[in-house]
Parts: sequence; structure tokens; C-alpha cells
Amino acid sequence: MQKRMLVTAMSLLMAAAPTMALTLKEAIANAENIDPLVQSAIANTDANQAGIQVARSKLLPLVQGVGSYGRTNQTSNQVDAQAGIYSQKYVNSTPNSQVYLKQALFHAADWAGLNISELQTEYSLFRLAGVYSDLWLRVSSAWLELIAAQEIFSIQTDSENSMRLVSDQAQRAYDAGVGTKDSALEAKAQLAFSKSNAVEARLNLAAKQKSFEILTGIDVETLIKNKWRFANKYRALQGNSKQFIEKVNTTSPEILSVKMAEEIRRLQLKQAKMGNYPTVDFFASYQQTQNYNINQIGLGVISSQAAVQVTIPFYSGGLYEGQERQAAAYLQAASADIKASELKLTTGVHTYWANQEAQIDRAVAVQEMVASGQEVVKAYRLSVSAGLKSWSDVGNAEVILTKRRVDQVNAITTLLKAQAQLLAYLPVTDESWNFWINTVAVESKRATQP
Repeated sequence: MQKRMLVTAMSLLMAAAPTMALTLKEAIANAENIDPLVQSAIANTDANQAGIQVARSKLLPLVQGVGSYGRTNQTSNQVDAQAGIYSQKYVNSTPNSQVYLKQALFHAADWAGLNISELQTEYSLFRLAGVYSDLWLRVSSAWLELIAAQEIFSIQTDSENSMRLVSDQAQRAYDAGVGTKDSALEAKAQLAFSKSNAVEARLNLAAKQKSFEILTGIDVETLIKNKWRFANKYRALQGNSKQFIEKVNTTSPEILSVKMAEEIRRLQLKQAKMGNYPTVDFFASYQQTQNYNINQIGLGVISSQAAVQVTIPFYSGGLYEGQERQAAAYLQAASADIKASELKLTTGVHTYWANQEAQIDRAVAVQEMVASGQEVVKAYRLSVSAGLKSWSDVGNAEVILTKRRVDQVNAITTLLKAQAQLLAYLPVTDESWNFWINTVAVESKRATQP
């Protein structure tokens, strides 16, 4: 039931996405259907839920019926003083039947086992939630990297086209005797550099498209038709790092799963201590048999029995003592795992929170540098006709502007990936995930509108 509620909640979140061609949520939904880790976690959850039924069966009545039908072949041979007597008889036996009942009255270890099975199901649900969070992080990161690759490819292509014009202008100026040879050669070298950057960007884009296709199952042709761009709007996640850490400690699937693992280990230790407890069972049986003795053919026997059995273990070869020591060590390890997970998540939140703040400042600064670089390129182009600048100066300004535009894309990508890393500490049913994904999708949609 809880697994169904988890999947239903995620479906509602997916349905809340704004409609546009291939949104991030649509990519996540596709990935959920094919991701082997998700399928494995769901199967493990189903297996643990079935384990509850298995554990409960040990405490419920056991009723068995046994029936048989046979044929008796008996040969008799008697020797006396006068003559031997030989006889052989075949007798068809009547059906024999038995009904057997066993009910556990006191099995402390089995009761603990039932509680453990129930907690293991809860544990598997937390693990499933963690797998979903990890998948959303992987898809979000791949999606952001794909957008960045598309933007950088577009930037490098624009740069190549601009440098081609600059190189042509520099060569014409040299041919006309108003330019210098070194300026023409410099512009040609800058064009070759821009071409190599464009080729690298195209190869990188193809690699990102392929990775995204494998992760989400969305074909490359669909990806090529969708052109995304980052909007120049940057915001931090709601709250502050302290508030986010408190939220992580109370809702993180990883934290909840290791705490549940500790509780399971604690019950397993309790169960191990109960291993040498006496057990009490109630037995009852009803049996109807046919005597097969040839001398008593047709003699039927009906018997019934009811009893209470008490089993007291005296010596097990150290089995229960070893199980208790083993369970105690597992419990100690589980307690250490909680501290390690809390430390890892706290450190991660501080790191990625500081990273997002730093990248916001960097993105804003680079955006201003891009704007100034664009003005420089315009000014240099006007200065060429006045003889104040050469075409190689324009080319250098274009190279600087291209680098700044790429830095801007990388800064936005790093910012959003840091935020996705922070959100991955939370379950995907948390509203922060929904708000962030919708915000990224809307900004991308606005950026692609004419």
C-alpha cells in the first residue's frame, strides 16, 4: 500500500508539469520506466512484502491432511510333520486418512521475526525512495549537461561564422593594401581555432545526446528537434543551509533507511536472545487406518489425539550465543552507519549550498562580462573603418566574448547541478523537487520562445 502511495504521489507530481515539448519531467518519467535500479528496488519491495506473509505463517495454524490407498500382498508358508501348507493372498486395503493440526502458542523468536519482516518492508520503501531521488538527480544532471552542450555548440558555431567573416575581411584588407599580413595571418589562425572549438562542441553534444538517450530511452532524433536554452535568471533554493539540513535529517530516504536498518538490527539482537527460549505448541490429530495384517483383515482403527508440547533447548553447540554476538556487532555497525550518513549529508549540504551561492555570483558577474564583451566587439568593428583597430583586434575580441559566453553557460550548469545534488537528499515527493523542476522547465521554455 505504501509503495502504491509513493508511486501515485510521484505520478501526480509528473502531471503537474507545464506542457512543452519534452520537459524534464517527461524525461524523468521515461527513465523511470526503463531504469534497472528502479525495477530492482520495486521487485525487492515486493519480495519484502511477501516476506511478511511468510513470517506470519509460522504463527498461524498449520493444518495438513494425509491420505493413502494401497494393496497388500502376503505369502504364508507353514511346515508340519505331514505336509507343507502354502498360501498366498492379495488384499486391497481401504483408504487411510489423517488430519493434523499444529498451532504455535508461544514462539517468541517467530514473533520477533514477524516484526523484523514488517520493518524490512518499511526499509525497502525508504530504499526505493532513495533510488527514485538518485534517478531524478541523474536525469536532471544529464538534461542540464545536454542543454549546456547545445548552447556551447551554438556559441562555438556563431563564433566560427563570425571569425570566418573577420578572416575574410582581414584578407581583403591585406589584398587591398590597407591591411597587414600579420593581421590576416592572425585572423586565419583565429578562424582555425574557432573551427576546432566548434568541432569539439559538436562531438561533445553528440556524446551528451547519446548518454541522455540511454538514460531516458528518448531517441536522438527527438533530442535534435528540441532546442533548449538557459534563461539568465538565477535563484537559490528556498531557506538556508541550516533549515535545509534539518529537513534532510527528517525526510532524507538515506537517513531514514539507515535508521530503519538500525531498528531492524536491534530487533534481530532481541530475536537472537530469544533463540534459547522454550517454545509451546498445541497438536491435534484425527486418524483412520486399515490394519494390513493378513490375519486381521478388515480391522479398522480410528484414533484422535490432542496435546500440548513444550520444547526446552538445553544445548545447541553455541548456535544461539554466536547468533547473539553476531547480531550485537551488526547493531553496532548500523549505529555507526547512521553517524556516517548524517556526517556525509551535512557535509554535502554545506558544500553544495556554498557552491550554488558562489555560482550565482559568478553567473551574474559573467553575464555582465558578456554584455561588456558584446559592446567591445561592436566598438572594435566600428574602429576598423576608422583605422583605430585591425581585424585581428576584432578577432581577439570575438575570442574573448566566446570564452565569456561559454563560462556563463558553465556557471549556470554548475549552479543548477549543485541544486539538483541538494534536492537528491530529499524524497522526490517533496515539494522542493516539484518547484525546482517546474522553475527550470518554465525558464527553458521562455528562453526558446521567439
